Amino acid sequence: MTTQQLTIPAQHRPVRVSAVRDVVLPYSTAEVLVVLRDIELLEPLERKARAVEVHPLDASHGWYHIVGKLFGVRAWEGDFSYQQHESGWHSEDLHPRLDGWRISGGFLVSRIDDHTCRVTHYEDYLLPPRLHRLRAVFALYMRRSQVGEMRDLAELVDREVSASVPAEAGGGLTAAAD
Repeated sequence: MTTQQLTIPAQHRPVRVSAVRDVVLPYSTAEVLVVLRDIELLEPLERKARAVEVHPLDASHGWYHIVGKLFGVRAWEGDFSYQQHESGWHSEDLHPRLDGWRISGGFLVSRIDDHTCRVTHYEDYLLPPRLHRLRAVFALYMRRSQVGEMRDLAELVDREVSASVPAEAGGGLTAAAD
C-alpha cells in the first residue's frame, strides 16, 4: 500500500494570519497577572469587541460570548473557550464556523526582573479560502488594533495596580511597546 499526497489548490486552502505584540510594564508578573486574568476586562481591551459575556466554569476556565465589529463596520459574534494558566490565558473558537473562520489568541506574561515584566498578546486567524487575497489587509488590521489594545492594557494595569498600592508607596507607568 502506498500513501498518496493530497494537494489542495491555494484558492481552496484556509489562510493563516497571525499577529504578536509585546509591552514591557514596570510591575511584577504577579501584579500584572491579577489584572490580566480578569476575563471581564476583555470587553474594554479588545478593539474589535462591542460586548462580552463571560461564563466561568471554574476558577481557571470557561467560555465567553463576544459581539463586535470587524474593521469597525462588519458585525460579527462568536463563542470562545478560555483557559487560564500560570503565565496568562489562551482562548479559541468554541464552535467551528461553517464559513471557515477560526480565531484563537491570548496573553503571556513573562518575568524580566522582580519589578518588570513583558506582556505578549498573540492572535491567530484562520481565514476562509475566499479571503486569501485579503491576507495582508487582515495582518495590518490585527497589528494596528494590537497597538491600541496594548496601550489600553498598560493604562489599565497601571490604574488597577496603583489603586491597590498605598499612595506613599507610589506607582506609575512607563511602558515601552515593542
